[in-house]
Amino acid sequence: MFYLLKLLRDSKTFPLVLVILLTIITSVNAQIRVTPLGDRVVLGTGSSPNDVGGFRDDLHLMLNSNTIPFDFVGSLNDGFSFDPNHEGHPGTTVSAINLSLPSYLQQYRPHIVIIHLGTEEIIQTSDITTIKNGLNDIVNTISNYSSETEIYLSTLIPNRNPGVDFNIDQLNIQIQQLVATQQAFGKNIKLVDLNQAFKSNGSWSIDYMSDDDFPNDLGYSIMSNNLFDVISTNSNYVDQETFTDDFSGRANLGPNWSANPSFGIQTNEMTNMSNQSV
Repeated sequence: MFYLLKLLRDSKTFPLVLVILLTIITSVNAQIRVTPLGDRVVLGTGSSPNDVGGFRDDLHLMLNSNTIPFDFVGSLNDGFSFDPNHEGHPGTTVSAINLSLPSYLQQYRPHIVIIHLGTEEIIQTSDITTIKNGLNDIVNTISNYSSETEIYLSTLIPNRNPGVDFNIDQLNIQIQQLVATQQAFGKNIKLVDLNQAFKSNGSWSIDYMSDDDFPNDLGYSIMSNNLFDVISTNSNYVDQETFTDDFSGRANLGPNWSANPSFGIQTNEMTNMSNQSV
């Protein structure tokens, strides 16, 4: 089995440390764990039967085509898309997500969290401040879990309903200010302006939407393109020097590795030989 792993550039600086993108107790898969977090937009509502995962399917293809090792992780599984795990909860609110978020983080340990959250809530309420404060709480929850977890917070996509779209525009101003404030405090967060990506096309309401609220396949493709651009440009996990190693024909890790001594090779796989994770 092949594993794609980060090559240590300076073993003197990092003695006896195996720098990897995913560590589990018995074996190591070099994958960037990505949690897509939100409501029906993250679920992919509005997708055609051939593109059921919304932006997640398109982002999957882009990451794969660029040989970026990743795994979408989350408690939900749509059962159809290429990598079906996610946290796109239909009808959810930002406060409900934040209540469950600590358990998601502990269980799935994401390196990257992609957030598009608030579409369904703002359709039901014009309480922009509550939504904005909830998103701020979510950012703090993730940052408190791990300062190395990268947060990609998106503005909300537009809505065909003029009243709802006005509220979305007001919320998006708050989201932009939230990201700027959190960055000033040193938080590991980037803005993804998906609203602008839609509205840069004057025919967005026809070209990109399946109904008033949710994108069609082309709209989800626009989302994935912009997400990929921002993540690939800014992520410390994606921008790594990598190499492949099938671990075959030897019992030791070899000269390419500076590793914790508990790791060795068993049946052509890198394995934690102890009962403790690194």
